Amino acid sequence: MRRWTARLLAVGLGLLLVAGVVGHAQFDPPVGFAVDDLQLISLESRADWGAHWTGPVEAATILAWMREHGFPELLRDLNGDGVVDELDTIELADRFGKGPMQVDALGGTTDPLLVQALASHVARAYPDEFELKIYDPGFPAEYERQFARPFASDVIPGILLTVEAIPSFGAYAYELETGEGVIVGLELEEDRNYYLAGRSYLFEPLGDEIYGIDFAWGEEDVFEPGTQGQVLETRAWQTDGLYIWYEGDWQLAEVMLALSPVVEHGRTPPPGPCPLDALAYHVTENNTEYGRVRIEECVYHHEGIDIYLYIVTNISFEYNGCGLCWFGVPNIDGLPTIFQLNSEGWLTNPFLWVIGGWDWGAPLGDCGIEIGEKGYFWFGVPAPTIDTFLTGGVGSCLSWSISTFRPRPPEIFFVRTTGPRRGDEQECPDLEINIKDWACSPDHNGYRITVWAEVINVGAVDVGAFTCRAETIYGVADVPIGGLLAGANAGLIFDLFIPDPGYPPCVDVTVTADIFDDVPGECDDANNVQVQEVCCTGDTGDGCPDPYVNAISACYYTRGGSTGAAGNWYMEIFVSVRNGGAVTATNVEVEVTGDGESDSETIASLAPGGTWYKTFTLDLGSGTPSFPLLATVVIDPDNDIDESCYPYPDGEHNNHASESVSANDVCQ
Repeated sequence: MRRWTARLLAVGLGLLLVAGVVGHAQFDPPVGFAVDDLQLISLESRADWGAHWTGPVEAATILAWMREHGFPELLRDLNGDGVVDELDTIELADRFGKGPMQVDALGGTTDPLLVQALASHVARAYPDEFELKIYDPGFPAEYERQFARPFASDVIPGILLTVEAIPSFGAYAYELETGEGVIVGLELEEDRNYYLAGRSYLFEPLGDEIYGIDFAWGEEDVFEPGTQGQVLETRAWQTDGLYIWYEGDWQLAEVMLALSPVVEHGRTPPPGPCPLDALAYHVTENNTEYGRVRIEECVYHHEGIDIYLYIVTNISFEYNGCGLCWFGVPNIDGLPTIFQLNSEGWLTNPFLWVIGGWDWGAPLGDCGIEIGEKGYFWFGVPAPTIDTFLTGGVGSCLSWSISTFRPRPPEIFFVRTTGPRRGDEQECPDLEINIKDWACSPDHNGYRITVWAEVINVGAVDVGAFTCRAETIYGVADVPIGGLLAGANAGLIFDLFIPDPGYPPCVDVTVTADIFDDVPGECDDANNVQVQEVCCTGDTGDGCPDPYVNAISACYYTRGGSTGAAGNWYMEIFVSVRNGGAVTATNVEVEVTGDGESDSETIASLAPGGTWYKTFTLDLGSGTPSFPLLATVVIDPDNDIDESCYPYPDGEHNNHASESVSANDVCQ
């Protein structure tokens, strides 16, 4: 598929999917465009945040969105709970704000600090695969004042920084529809912007150059339980600049950032061809006014889920020099969607007015599925379902007027295809266990095993409370579940310890649903147990170093050896570092702190299985310190060592430790 920037094409139109015959559909254009899967995290997600935290919050928000659209390394399991969700987005924002964005120290971050932190993070994860557009001609001067060095497009290695004209509504709409992460900064006070993440806009103006627009907004939604951000529905006014109606006044959009991938990461389609034991396989070919389209549908069952895979082939369809830019299948029975994916990097369900169904649209500027090309689209729904003929839709690309920044309606066609309907369900509950992943890490004289699993109620009847268990020959770990609706699932995290019986240690982990048989009359008891062999080899097979804190202990003394003597106070911190990985670690920085004082040393080389240790002495100065004292050690504080072969959790999780020192912990 090729980019066609001369005509600036947009995604295909959403389709109101109803029963009908193959034909040419004529109707009004969509009312607007929305990125409706942005996370809404709140400025109150952490107790020590506040109104000045909008920079890190919105930076983390767009990175979380990018993660779900082909770039998983932009947000990882930062809190080590086995899943990547909004809690990790909050953790990333917290690290941004307390680290490179300097939010609390400055009373809010600055544009250069925001750009530096965001661009550096992306460049480390995907070097030379992104461009960060900065809509602010004055940004280079701001950058030089902030960092005392000249700005250049390559000032941050691994990412292209491009300075554009002042923010405009047309640029906002274009960047949003091309699948970029957009941040708008409102100039509420000098040198400190209030940031919002771009989410949607309406095509038709509300007045003279005034448009409907909305943003992901960090303000707390008090009507939602827990902490939850909001959607700010407001207006944009395009005049000598871009103004946003905010808190009763027109506020200038002083800057706009657009994070744009320059290397597309498509998802791999499910295995094919259609399995011999597939539930269904259908092929339909449809004539349209602009050419012929072939749709292959394969349905197969996997672990309580019916997976519907569609291969859309453009046989001869061409419109305005491009191919197919939209494909949709109706959800007649309102089935819950377990997942919805595609192999093309397209957007899922992008238009504001589409209700129900599964649809995909190509990003603005993409020519879609061209003649002779195929597109892969698939989704999963709870089993059982039945496959039946339905009326779906395909669409051409939406042309875009540069002069008016308004869409020209695309051509939409009803097509005959097949899709899911609700099947005949047995009236019983049915719990199923699915082990998703596991990891282990050295822990003193053994290994700590973490198993990530899920329990799914694939039956048609809700269940009450029950308990899931993971066990080895060395011990058990239980997770209680308060209840599970039909078709729903619950995540499970089991923490187990095994002693080191040799290298590498291997052990079977047995995961069981409902160990007390609280759910009688299940449809199928055979799917209640799954066994996984876990081998703690020191890494997950890719090969990388894993320096970690093997031990820390601390004590204090005063000059002369007596705690009552006058003079300075000192803290001794003993640190042991071990390399649990399969590759030698080089230039390992070890940093210790205690009572505001710090020291560091670099380990030149640490072989796999090797151990290094040292006792650091910190001069705490004169005057009795306030107990308890806290001694901390951090390995590789700048994350210069690649420990990425430990994804669950990553190799950074064991790089720090702390020890409390009471008034009784006098060095002997």
